[in-house]
Amino acid sequence: MRIALARQVESLVIAPVLGSLGAVEPRLGSVAARQLLLGTLAVETGGIWIKQNPGPALGWWQMEPATHDDLVARIWRQPELASWMHANFGRPFVGGAAELAGNAFYAAALARLYYWFDPQPLPDAGDLAGLAGYWKRVWNTAAGAGREEKFARLLGPLIA
Repeated sequence: MRIALARQVESLVIAPVLGSLGAVEPRLGSVAARQLLLGTLAVETGGIWIKQNPGPALGWWQMEPATHDDLVARIWRQPELASWMHANFGRPFVGGAAELAGNAFYAAALARLYYWFDPQPLPDAGDLAGLAGYWKRVWNTAAGAGREEKFARLLGPLIA
């Protein structure tokens, strides 16, 4: 992922979304959370692809529609998060999973909230191995083809 593109996505999409979410719960907008989303974007699509074939995943962060739908149901059970989503994206969050492909703010919010529901705390900001392991365990999973080493290698220059 080109550093210039990464810096634009971080400053124009990730930072505003997570900054706003941080008003609901400060940990949602942490530096580590921003780095985790930037690394996820870098390893999943490099900020290039919105849909990759084969597969159903959508958006820069590559969330599958079934994952989206499950996550939205979980968000609705959290009044403060549901209120934030409604205020920012309408009810019931505009166009459903298709919104992941066309709305980078929505996709970033859903990516952060997906990680949020994991019970383990985020690694510290700048902990490349920790962030890579977190991404692999939560986002890519043991069954996924992603490699922690690639995540760390791609994220490192973006946060240096």
